[in-house]
Amino acid sequence: MSTFGDKCNRDVLDASSDLLTVRVFRTDALLALSLIIVAILVGVGSFTRQYRHHGSIRLLSLGAYTLFLPLVSYVVSGVDKENCALPDGIKCSDNSSKYLLAWPSLVQIIGANCCTGIAADDEEGRSIGPAVQLLVGAIWTLLLVLKHFGGYQYDSYLVYWFIAMPCALNITKVMSKLYAYKKARHSLEVGRNPLLIAGYMEQLNSQRGEEHVIPLLLMGEDKQRVEEGPRGYRFTDSSGNSSLVTMDNVVKMASTNDTVLNSWPPYQDLCFSFSLFKLLRQRFTGRSGVEADYPRVPSFMTKLQHGDPQGIVSMIHNELSFACDFYYSYLPISYSRGWLPILNVVLSFFVVTYCSVSGIFLLRDAYVSPGTHQITCKLTCGEEYDFAYGHILTLDVLISFLAIVVLLSEAWEIISYACSNWTKVNLICYYITKTSRQGSPLMKTLIRCMLRLRCKVLNHSYKMGQTSIMDTNMKIVKAVRRLLRLSDQQMEFVEIPPEVNTAILAKFRDSNWSLPTVTASLQQSSIGNILLYGNGKGTSDVILVWHIATCIFEIKHPHEPSNAPAVTATRLSRYCAYLLSSAPELLPDDKAWSKNIYKSVKKIAEPIFRKSNKGPIGYEDILQKLKEKSNDNTELKNGVALGKQLVDETRDAEQEGWEILAGFWSAMVLYIAPSDNVGAHREAIARGGELITILWAMLTHAGIISRPRTGHAV
Repeated sequence: MSTFGDKCNRDVLDASSDLLTVRVFRTDALLALSLIIVAILVGVGSFTRQYRHHGSIRLLSLGAYTLFLPLVSYVVSGVDKENCALPDGIKCSDNSSKYLLAWPSLVQIIGANCCTGIAADDEEGRSIGPAVQLLVGAIWTLLLVLKHFGGYQYDSYLVYWFIAMPCALNITKVMSKLYAYKKARHSLEVGRNPLLIAGYMEQLNSQRGEEHVIPLLLMGEDKQRVEEGPRGYRFTDSSGNSSLVTMDNVVKMASTNDTVLNSWPPYQDLCFSFSLFKLLRQRFTGRSGVEADYPRVPSFMTKLQHGDPQGIVSMIHNELSFACDFYYSYLPISYSRGWLPILNVVLSFFVVTYCSVSGIFLLRDAYVSPGTHQITCKLTCGEEYDFAYGHILTLDVLISFLAIVVLLSEAWEIISYACSNWTKVNLICYYITKTSRQGSPLMKTLIRCMLRLRCKVLNHSYKMGQTSIMDTNMKIVKAVRRLLRLSDQQMEFVEIPPEVNTAILAKFRDSNWSLPTVTASLQQSSIGNILLYGNGKGTSDVILVWHIATCIFEIKHPHEPSNAPAVTATRLSRYCAYLLSSAPELLPDDKAWSKNIYKSVKKIAEPIFRKSNKGPIGYEDILQKLKEKSNDNTELKNGVALGKQLVDETRDAEQEGWEILAGFWSAMVLYIAPSDNVGAHREAIARGGELITILWAMLTHAGIISRPRTGHAV
């Protein structure tokens, strides 16, 4: 620095220089940190449903929401104040103010996209707090921007546009979401729909009887005349209304070989899944009387009796995907009607346009003036001297990347709207009610094109968790998993094999569509005394005994992938072990007890199987080591004994052993599926779904909501 005049104070200049250096570092660090957080939220929210509602992600979101407003207030409100804090003789120009004013609105737009609002029934729980918090943040940011505009002048109107446009779009997006929520809350199609469905089903059952197929509702309830009764709403207009769409309307139109409804895949089944979702919401309300009087759905029973297993499971997949979207989706598509979805798409297009244009201008500025500084100062005390801090290129890059993340988030929202199953059902119902347009070739072509839109990431691919006492983990891996609040157990997630679906549906069919007991399944076995292993203190210890036996049988008889009973037995055995270790709340027993008995066996067996991974150890050696360690553990002792008995008594007929195990596990997963712990299944849907939740929904529609009391037998 050059020599200073007598009026310059070196200590004051050094303090001012430190202040400006800290300010530049704070600005760059805050923008970089917010970019990392929003990138994580967008990535997790859009592409990894399994971890979207994980505790660590929730903590990150909560922390971001909690700290964001104070940080915005601190940074943005200090844009002009710190200039005022500089001593006489130093005049500075802040070139970063426009970036700091546009930054909070861009981040809040992503927050609005990642905010879940549930326009549900009072009993289901409503979630509007995050959206209100976002609205407060948007208004506060607007006030800060207006205050800045009142005391700061820019040379170009493009700068005002750059700052004001994201602020306006942010407020509009949040307001539209809140309006959609408020409108849906009082809607008979959405918020009050469980009460309407309950009264409607009771009304039709009393009129027609169980032998008739009840026309399940799809849409149009808001346009009907209803009256409130002791158990829900009832339709009062007996003449009907063309705006009400039921499954009867869909089936009737499909029978006319309509080119829209008969296009592939079968959209009739998709509509049926949506109507089943409306029925399933009654379970999620938890009202008294629902658990005792939930009716068997005749049309669903017809599907069970005549449909193929894969189609039935796929239909329930779609039903649970509707539930997942309704309770956990960031998009308001599940409760938006009329012009609101179109408004949201239009707003997303505006945001995409803004980000694209802004990104181009920012990159142009970075290319044309790469040496521009964030803060430039002129020293007027003593000899004049110019000095600068930071580089505007850093802010150009950070804001450009933030704009790219926002653009991707909005583009993903548009794709999600276009490819959503909710959109498809809405289009089908619109097509059915608009009879005057059904003959239009253009209308049919447009609807068929919309129905064919697919996005693999949006497909709810339900998988089975797989773990076993034979799997091993290193201690360092366990420590990392505990830090991330994941299960200690090594596991994988696999697609549900068709063999598993077929075996479970066959077992349900063989029991005449009633809940099978494991004891009844074992009575068909030719192996003596095997019924003893169907008894236990609860269900979890029986599962553990049979899991150990299945592992031993698998060690003795490795199977081919084409062996359907073996695939069914091993996959379901590992899945039930996964439930014990990682999702015990979905089992009938106390979850702490279920988890503890699995851990006790795992602790004994893990060293044995870790040694077997280092070199070949035969069946006899493993069996002997397990016997030696099983004296103090009843489950391990019984499991080893059962496994040895299965091996010995099917020595020349190992396929019979696999069939026994497949029958046992098929009966077991059906037996444990009924549950009144609706909250656990709702959380399972949020994590990405569980096989047991699919079976829980299937049995619910079959009129089975509890398991029989069989003492200590299962």
